[in-house]
This record gives sequence, structure tokens and C-alpha cells, in this order.
Amino acid sequence: MLEANAGKDKIAKISLTCGALMLFLLAFLMFNRYRLKSKTNQLLKYQNLIISEKNKDISDSINYAKKIQDAILPSITDIKKVFPESFILSIPKDVVSGDFYWFAKHNTLKIFAIADCTGHGAPGAFMSMIGNTLINSIVNERQIFTPDSILNELRKEIISVLKQGETSQNKDGMDISLFCLNTETNVLQIACANNPVWILKTTGNFIDIKPDKQPIGFVSNISKRFSLQTIQLDKGDTIYQFTDGYADQFGGAKGKKFKYNQLKESLLTIQKLPLQHQSSQLEKTFIEWRGKLEQIDDVLISGIRIV
Repeated sequence: MLEANAGKDKIAKISLTCGALMLFLLAFLMFNRYRLKSKTNQLLKYQNLIISEKNKDISDSINYAKKIQDAILPSITDIKKVFPESFILSIPKDVVSGDFYWFAKHNTLKIFAIADCTGHGAPGAFMSMIGNTLINSIVNERQIFTPDSILNELRKEIISVLKQGETSQNKDGMDISLFCLNTETNVLQIACANNPVWILKTTGNFIDIKPDKQPIGFVSNISKRFSLQTIQLDKGDTIYQFTDGYADQFGGAKGKKFKYNQLKESLLTIQKLPLQHQSSQLEKTFIEWRGKLEQIDDVLISGIRIV
């Protein structure tokens, strides 16, 4: 009997000891897990802080780049002095844009360009600075005023600056439409690289100036010269230039591209509105069309009316 009780006591002690050890082990594991989780949370908090600071640095840099881009490119106020009846609708995909506009005035000649550089965001903006600088040099310093000659020279300069050629992997460049208006005669000379120019006459006629199907940049060693197109304008006629961002935007009920035909219809619908109202209407249409979808490219449209 005593031996049986002693055996039971021994078993009970062993059970209690094992139970205590298991509770200790469980407590140790839980404490260890808590420490690990705490360290992980601290690490995540530190990583989030670093990411937040880096994002702020990037955002600050891009916003500063936007200030530089705005300072270098012509202001809307300056353009209004040369083209009093005009609008420029610019909706960058990011803060800075690869699309840019440019103008110059020499005696009776008014020159205006809308360009779409390769890429968007910071790379596109950098290309826009190069393009702006080169056009300034060609027109304002070298005094070349004929649109086709300007584009031919611009292509040479882009190829030279970017060191492009048959063996180069650099295919950057731009699409551009550029016109020169003689304000004494209202004769308009136009040259286009991939981007067309549309003209709405006061009579209601629509003129589509077709572009040369080649960019500003290296394509091959046998490149065609850009062509020159001339048209007689009248007071009240409106010149529209644009990049492909508006027409290429996905949206609407079926998530399809807006396309150029719909852009044309939009312009025909609003052509009798003051130009500033046209700009507001085009922006509203674009935002409604895009809806919740991501903007895929920079958007730039200009309208200039002959006065």
C-alpha cells in the first residue's frame, strides 16, 4: 500500500514537473514571439520612416524641377502678348511634363510650336529642356524662320547632342508641329513631325494639315527632309495643335481610347466659344472621360485665333 502511494506521488511529481516545464517553455516561446514581433514592428516603423523621407525628398526634387521647367519655358502671359486670342491646356501625367510649347516673334513673323518628347515625368522634362534650348538657338540666334528648315536643323542638333546613329541604342527625340505666321498677310507656313495641325475656318471648314511620318531624332541614315505647307488664313480662323496624350487616353464606359475623331468632334462642338472657355471645356471632357483610370501620358493642346 505504501509502495503504491509512493508510486502515485512520484508520478504526480513528475507530471507537475513536466507541466511546469511545458508552461515555462510556452511562456518562453510567447515572450520570444512578443520580442520578435516588437522588433519587427520597430523595423517596419523605421523602414516606413525611411521610405516616407525618401518619398518626400523625391517629391521635393520633382516640385523644384517643375519650378525650373516653368521658369525656362515661356509663360502664358508672354504668349498672350503675342497671341492675345489663345489658350494652352497642359495636363502633365506627373508633376513635370515631357510636352512643351515654344514661341518667338521677329518683326511681322510669329512662330509657335507644340512638342511631345520621348517619355514623361523627369526624363521627358529633361528632353523638353534640350528641345527648348535647341529651338531657341536655331530661331533666335541663327535667325532661321522657315518651319521646315527649323525642323531639319532641330533633327540634326538632337542627333548630335544625343550621339545617335545606326549603332546607338538611344532613340529619344520628339514629335512636333511648328508654324510661322506672317501677321501682315496672314500667310501660315507649317512643318510637322508626326503631329498634325488642325485649322477651323470661320466658314466652318475644317483643314487637317497632315504631318511628315517621322520624328525629330535618328531613324536611319537616309532620312527625308521635312516638308513645308502653306495656307492663307483669315481673321477669326483658329489653329489647333496638340500632342497625342488627349486622344490616346483610355476612358469612357468601355475603357477605350478617346481618339482623334472624337477630339475633332469636340472642337467642332465648342468652336464658337471664347478660347478660354474652350480650354475649360476640353479639360472637363478629358477628366470625365478618364474617370478613375490612370492618366497614361502628358496632355497638351493649344488654340490660337487670328485677330
